[in-house]
Amino acid sequence: MPTTQGRTPSLTIEELARRVGLSTRNVRAYRTAGLLPPPTLEGRTGRYGDEHLLRLVMIGRLQRRGWSLAAIRDALVALGAGRSLAELLGLSAEPGRDWVDELFDDHHPAAGPDALLPQGVWN
Repeated sequence: MPTTQGRTPSLTIEELARRVGLSTRNVRAYRTAGLLPPPTLEGRTGRYGDEHLLRLVMIGRLQRRGWSLAAIRDALVALGAGRSLAELLGLSAEPGRDWVDELFDDHHPAAGPDALLPQGVWN
């Protein structure tokens, strides 16, 4: 949304929060959680632009769909890194392996059925 001078308008945190219907406290919390990039500083005042506005709209939409802030952060990091949805969800496993196999990569099988039982109880 360029102005007549060709610059993107900059918003204070109060103006940004008002435009997206949030409190300034929530905007700061999203910033602290890594969901928003830092503002541009003009003196001691943080200025937010269209990127911040769009990001907050996206966060709101995903939250309304039931996404947690951690899931939103993972999606935003993946988006910034150019990763696909399949990569984000872990569906792009190597050939011959199901994505569920990745869940058990760190899980070592027991030596036998009795190995899972406490000693002296049934054996």
